[in-house]
Amino acid sequence: MASTSQLQPAYSCDTCMVCHQSLRITTEPEEGPSTIEDDVELYCGPPGSGPSGHHAHWSCLIDYARRIRASPSPGNTLDASGRLIVDVRNEGGETKGFDFGEIIDEEIFLEANPEQVHNRAFHDLVAQGDYESAKELISEHNVDVNCTFGNDGLTALQKALFSGDTNGVEFLQSIGAT
Repeated sequence: MASTSQLQPAYSCDTCMVCHQSLRITTEPEEGPSTIEDDVELYCGPPGSGPSGHHAHWSCLIDYARRIRASPSPGNTLDASGRLIVDVRNEGGETKGFDFGEIIDEEIFLEANPEQVHNRAFHDLVAQGDYESAKELISEHNVDVNCTFGNDGLTALQKALFSGDTNGVEFLQSIGAT
């Protein structure tokens, strides 16, 4: 029988539970190599129990969550509402209680509707205020400025109006959005 000091934990906070690689990724930017964290920690216990110690890379968790969505079963990490609640730690900081299920739903939608990829990118660029890139996307990929994306069926102009984004509204109207 192995001693307690020889037992290894089932999951580590330093490695991905899916691929078993480090959650710290070395990059090669122009200034030299650096390390970024790519850590998504699942909530696997009863509602309100918080993080569980199960860690994964963003892309590994997308693949894992697709399998969960395809075959839901008792003991998977979806909560009673079908959400996949996680904490995310990456180069952008930390976000607690994030519904990763929305990301999975969008990935599944885009796989089934690849023609929507540019519409999504256009909506994202406008929401981020990156109007030059939005213009490039329109010209390079023939994106309709009145395209919709998402379950809400709203155009980028409607989203900008609802969120009070006056710069976005002005930009969209200047390029012909109605």
